[in-house]
Amino acid sequence: MAIFTNGFEEGDFSGWTSESESGAGVTNAVAANFVHHGSWSYEIQGLNAANEWGIVQKTLALTYDELYMRAYVRFNDLPASNGFCLVGPTFRCAGPLNLCQPGVFKDAGGRKWMFRLFTGGSEVNYYAGDYEAINSDQWYCLESYVLRDNVNGLGKLWVDEVLKVDAAGLTMGLADISTACLEGYISANEASPCVFIQDCAEVSESYIGPEVAGGPTVKKGSNLSATMTTMLNSKMLFSACNRFPKLSPRHF
Repeated sequence: MAIFTNGFEEGDFSGWTSESESGAGVTNAVAANFVHHGSWSYEIQGLNAANEWGIVQKTLALTYDELYMRAYVRFNDLPASNGFCLVGPTFRCAGPLNLCQPGVFKDAGGRKWMFRLFTGGSEVNYYAGDYEAINSDQWYCLESYVLRDNVNGLGKLWVDEVLKVDAAGLTMGLADISTACLEGYISANEASPCVFIQDCAEVSESYIGPEVAGGPTVKKGSNLSATMTTMLNSKMLFSACNRFPKLSPRHF
């Protein structure tokens, strides 16, 4: 069952606990320029200098040692400099300390997905095995998973339902997850400002997966009746971003 969902359909940040940014030209905005579903999305505008960032945060009612968070991410401008950017569904614990942060790494070989995880008392970058085409002006479904444990912690990152990073044996000797975030960060100076767009966030205790326009989709092989299938695909479910959680298998 979903713990938190928000697609910025309020037209502002009122569905979140707080928002903040750092950088001379960085602005957090709820805008209608590009959306995955609905009428609004979250834009981090003006990321131009090293270590600039923007973030929205939701303080959860309870703390958890294991959670999933899914969001859609679009780069209107991918960072061109070598280094990395952080973007998408992030978990924090008391401190605040980042337990996980998805992102994109770039060097002379190209780009690959990365997942920054807190283990052994510091933040460590884990990388997908292969370079691949990661494009501007394209929506990506990112899903982060953390199992916080002092010895056998886990961290997983899916991109468009493909498991990109699978880290085990993490020593996350910290407090449990208390905050869910969407963020954007760049590690290097850019010749022109970058804009990161995010939409349709969801937090759950089970794997979430992608959403489908018009509401939840019945997965192939499910045993829902024809009546329930009709209900799920009807206009009775009016929001694709703030929706009931769909049935989806856990991916391990």
